[in-house]
Amino acid sequence: MGSWRAGCGGSRTSGSEGGPEKPTSRKADRALRSDPYPTRQVFYAGTTTNPTGAWTTQAARNLFLVHHDQLADSRALVRDRGSQFIDAFDEIFHTEGLKILKTPVRTPVANTFAERWIGSIRRELLKQPEGLPRTIIWNQQQLERVVIDYTEHYNTHRPHRSLDQQPPEASEARAPADPRRLRVVKSTRCHGLINEYRNAARPGTTQ
Repeated sequence: MGSWRAGCGGSRTSGSEGGPEKPTSRKADRALRSDPYPTRQVFYAGTTTNPTGAWTTQAARNLFLVHHDQLADSRALVRDRGSQFIDAFDEIFHTEGLKILKTPVRTPVANTFAERWIGSIRRELLKQPEGLPRTIIWNQQQLERVVIDYTEHYNTHRPHRSLDQQPPEASEARAPADPRRLRVVKSTRCHGLINEYRNAARPGTTQ
């Protein structure tokens, strides 16, 4: 599985700068996520308005409880030097046999996969290029729902160039079917913001 990378992506609870002032909190919600290089698969660990060392440590414990089998082959954790990554956080990964690789100060390029995922979720879910909000986030519960939904989209449907345009959790490849027997089925995620398209057999036909 290779190195395991951790990062925190931030999003304002009002969705973005310029969003409505109705939400009760103006703090930044942080979503702790990880991706095991080179599969690009993302695991969601939680969101909080206050990413303290204690919260991050508990999120790491929960992550191994839920995804222990998927992380069993990991050899190292790549992380930045944020104050929320305390010794107790590192000890959880040491206990699981992982090395801790800290990136240089203010060098996001050293953790490119985590930074790329943060950029992807901001562009595709939270903010438009003009700076306008793509999604209005009213509270932490809604943020959790859309981030979890986006994470599943990212893992199971979104194509990745480094994976030959396949998602990290790609299903088994099938032989090409006759296009005349197929129809395109559309589904939506994240409150209709993201569309997914799949091939399906036309009624009354078999592939």
